[in-house]
Amino acid sequence: MIFQQPTRLNRKGSRAQYYPDNILQKIQIANEANFETVTERENIRYIQGDSKPTLLKETKVIRDDQTDSQNISISTDVHIFYYGWYGNPSYDDGKWIHWNHRVLPPPPDDIGANFYPQLGPYSSRNHEVIRYHVEMIRRSGCGVLVYSWYPPSSNDDQSFSSSSDELLPSLLDIAEEVNIKVALHVEPFIGRNASTFRLALEYVVRRFELPVYYIYDSYNLPSVEWQSLFSTRGDKSIRDTELDGIFLGLLVEFKHRTEIKRSKFDGFYTYFASNGFTHGSSWKNWKTLSTFANKNSLIFLPSIGPGYKDTRIRPWNAVNTRYRRKGRYYGAAWNFNEWHEGTQIEPAVPKTLGNYSYDNYEPNEPDYYLDLTSIWVKKVCKESGRESSCLSKYIEEEK
Repeated sequence: MIFQQPTRLNRKGSRAQYYPDNILQKIQIANEANFETVTERENIRYIQGDSKPTLLKETKVIRDDQTDSQNISISTDVHIFYYGWYGNPSYDDGKWIHWNHRVLPPPPDDIGANFYPQLGPYSSRNHEVIRYHVEMIRRSGCGVLVYSWYPPSSNDDQSFSSSSDELLPSLLDIAEEVNIKVALHVEPFIGRNASTFRLALEYVVRRFELPVYYIYDSYNLPSVEWQSLFSTRGDKSIRDTELDGIFLGLLVEFKHRTEIKRSKFDGFYTYFASNGFTHGSSWKNWKTLSTFANKNSLIFLPSIGPGYKDTRIRPWNAVNTRYRRKGRYYGAAWNFNEWHEGTQIEPAVPKTLGNYSYDNYEPNEPDYYLDLTSIWVKKVCKESGRESSCLSKYIEEEK
């Protein structure tokens, strides 16, 4: 999505450092609960159990020298959604989390997605996975990672063994090493209202400095609730306090335009990647939405993905499938690893299980959408006239 003003997004009290991206990341994950160890040998992953080690799959993820020499633009005007909710038995108390689905057999072969990740069904608690993901996001040119977040002691309906909040400090540290900023995508946690949302803000500000918040399903609260927080005259107002920031509501239906305006949000985003699925996600409406935003001094953040396909977990939803068409569907803003809905740009590989074959990016390489995103980021930087927000990957840090 295109963010219309530069924003300070660093963690409180710390400085970003350049992290070289021509490194070999050793992703060590086990895909079965009964595997004892994971070792790497000549950049090939082996799973070692009671029997002789067997080759599982290649996991060499070394950077290409030619790619490293390119002048990649990193734009803080381009944000990308990121999810830390995946788990596997080696890292998550012997459980599969989010890769599994009630309509499918258990992973690692059957997963709740139409595509199969190059890294296999990884755990988001694996810091090497986080580090590699952030490196890939930097390579794509996206300057801001929008992290799906629940407050402490909250989680999603899959009961992730660790809340997303527990993973946030590690994500922030790694993101700072590569000069990627982080914003929060606040999920609809149980009991969310104006009072509990303010408490969540107090917690975030006390620990971090993350002044941009996307609020998912914001329309589930009446405008008067949000107004009490975001109006300067609200009884719970955070404006002109240390809790102030940029707060973005989700626009799904046409009527949400006026609700967002009444709520005193700073702007709105559309989230869904399926063109025509909602009023907000329909490209034909973006010109009028942009006009509405400009007229009312709101930020408009249209969201798009490389495609949409969730029929592995929602077989009834084929009508909203949007095929990638080898990159021709792609546009202006992205999702990194929402595998369930097939909107990811994270590398995917071909895989066949019985009579079922996962979708893939062929005839292109697994990292095709990372590089395609980088191309679009450069176009955004050039055509928006906001080159100042697009930093060379080799820019020196401020002293």
